Amino acid sequence: MNSNFRQFILVLPMFAMGCAATDPSANYPILAQTLPGDAGLSCTAIASEFRMASNLRAEVIDAHGDAITGAIKDSVWSVVSNPAGAVADGAWTAAGVSKETSGYARVAASAGLRMEQLLRYKRDKDCSVMSTRDPSLTDDKILTLLDEILAQYEAGELDEKQYIQQRASFLNKMLYLN
Repeated sequence: MNSNFRQFILVLPMFAMGCAATDPSANYPILAQTLPGDAGLSCTAIASEFRMASNLRAEVIDAHGDAITGAIKDSVWSVVSNPAGAVADGAWTAAGVSKETSGYARVAASAGLRMEQLLRYKRDKDCSVMSTRDPSLTDDKILTLLDEILAQYEAGELDEKQYIQQRASFLNKMLYLN
């Protein structure tokens, strides 16, 4: 995997938290991908945390998805995938992305990362599989598909834009799990 992209995925919650205090989107929390004690969560607690992250992501996408989608274009992904560049507000501005829109993108991204990690904990604990918005997919199948596209990206079979688009598409199917 592109080392800059891997760094971005790993540090996104940390640098986003630093921007939240002055960001107009600060009324939404930036979720950490993992929290102390996550590994010890019960299946019920994982489901509750997942629902919270899923609902947050859905709320941000429902309210600000057009702006986020418009901002995340080819020219912007070099900024997004470079942690040093993404931290600098000037990099977002130079790419034509408002501070508010970049904040919403960070909130949605952090919620997506949290959702994915919670699915991993759920799989590790052998919790019940749940249905998704797509009747042909369960949450466990979506996690398998997320793992597959990550492997394709790391092998160079998908470019960064394709990986991000496919990942977002799968996470969107997770929204509003019952």
